[in-house]
Amino acid sequence: MRFFSVFLLFFFVKLLPAQYVCDESYLDQDFWLFKNQLTQVVLDRDAKALAPLLADSVFTAYDGCRYDYLDRDFFVKEFWERQEDFFWKEMLKILRFGFFQVEPGIDLDDFATSQAQGFRCPSFLKQVDTQEQFLILGQNVNIRAEPSLKSKVLHKASYEVFDCTCADFHLLEELLWIENDGLTWMKFQLKNGTNAYVSYELTSESLEYQMTVEKIGGRWQITSFYSPLEC
Repeated sequence: MRFFSVFLLFFFVKLLPAQYVCDESYLDQDFWLFKNQLTQVVLDRDAKALAPLLADSVFTAYDGCRYDYLDRDFFVKEFWERQEDFFWKEMLKILRFGFFQVEPGIDLDDFATSQAQGFRCPSFLKQVDTQEQFLILGQNVNIRAEPSLKSKVLHKASYEVFDCTCADFHLLEELLWIENDGLTWMKFQLKNGTNAYVSYELTSESLEYQMTVEKIGGRWQITSFYSPLEC
């Protein structure tokens, strides 16, 4: 049953359009096995089994508006014991969209660089600049003229990228985020300049976290799990 659950998740990723969502885990057999192990740990929500998969220190956004490296045990206690439900969901969300391979020396953010060969997820980060773009996460997603399920459909998008002022979304929340019909709507512009709205949950903006796994000392380890700072 466990293998079947991991297989279904892997099969789902492989079926996604290859242009932006492409799982490169197959490039390294040992990493592919690690990813399957990690996926099962997340599905089981097993914090004890997660700890051995972490590096001695994990790069993360912590304590408001700063990055830091946290000791493995403190990282698990701070994140998975205090807000267990939230972080299991966040990790599973990004695992659904696969990994892409990175080489040593690749910037992870403004304050960290990969130290060894590794993989990052979600995979669309390889091609989508999340500071200036967002990706539709679904097939035939309705793009509407107003933030309402009754509004006119202007366009249907399938894993399509749109420009945005994504880095400013949270600073301009009152202008770009609207609650209606039980959904949070994102306001943006179509490529022809027309104002449009889409459900936040169907965009890459809804995936708050990124993760890096590196091979250090012959062992695959999670070296970063963080949400890019917006302050």
